[in-house]
Amino acid sequence: MKVRIKSLTILFVICILFCGCSTKQEANTRTGKSGTASPAFTVSPAESVETNVTSKENYLIVKITYIGCIYFRAQAPWEDGINYIVIAELTDEYSVGDYVQVVYDDIYEVEDNQYEINAKKVVETTYVNNKNTDYKPVIYLYPKKEQNISVKLDYTGVVTVSSPEYKNNGWEVKAFPDGTLIGDDGKKYPYIFWEGIREMSFDITSGFCVSGKDTESFLREKLTYMGLTKEEATDFINFWLPYMKGNAYNLISFQGEAYTKNAKLTIKPKPDSILRVYMVFKPLKKKISVKEQKLSTFKRKGFSVVEWGGTIQ
Repeated sequence: MKVRIKSLTILFVICILFCGCSTKQEANTRTGKSGTASPAFTVSPAESVETNVTSKENYLIVKITYIGCIYFRAQAPWEDGINYIVIAELTDEYSVGDYVQVVYDDIYEVEDNQYEINAKKVVETTYVNNKNTDYKPVIYLYPKKEQNISVKLDYTGVVTVSSPEYKNNGWEVKAFPDGTLIGDDGKKYPYIFWEGIREMSFDITSGFCVSGKDTESFLREKLTYMGLTKEEATDFINFWLPYMKGNAYNLISFQGEAYTKNAKLTIKPKPDSILRVYMVFKPLKKKISVKEQKLSTFKRKGFSVVEWGGTIQ
């Protein structure tokens, strides 16, 4: 491991001396400078996490803390998280303080809470950081036959993003048994998606304290137990894991009952079964003791509706 660190240091020195590339200090701001060399890979903007990578790729969301010639330093989204050295060349559009998504094949532990990543791609991303926001609630509709369905949302807050478009406090869609939806705009959707800023908080005195590295397997186990399919659980994990696995620990609590009181759904025709999974998590620096939460299971029957969402505390 010391050999890797030494070789990396030598590489940085060579780059600085012979590549004609100066480092960008922490005080950098967006200056719009031009004339830099092209990066070794494409650095591009993106609308949201789920559009940037596939489920087969490894990826993290990090905050840039220092930009060098052929590498940059970064932290997990919260300052008490893990630190990274990312081998990648950034364009001048990126600055210290930006949040980016790093797609990679290899990651190496250099020392405790210090990792080195060989990046395949670095992508600008939207950072989940508003503690009063309900993030990415998605609603899957599975009717027994093709039919028009009305979904009305009585929400204690303000809807800020939606797809299909949120109209008259809800959505009108044509749904198919495989979950495919056609909006009133004629476009095809995999589910109804929305986000909003709420007016309530959550009590997470019971839940689970899970290490960052074990979060993926924990979520897979619990989501499956509660009744999500493999595909639904993967959608959930693909969205939330990049914000969680870089933390030392995560306090995780499922707040479906409290959430549903804050975001009531009226669906016509009425579904035969409905599951609404809502996760609240809090990043932690150290492990804590917490009363273990009791979870229930869900069995689908007839016209089924499944929803998942979450927030940070």
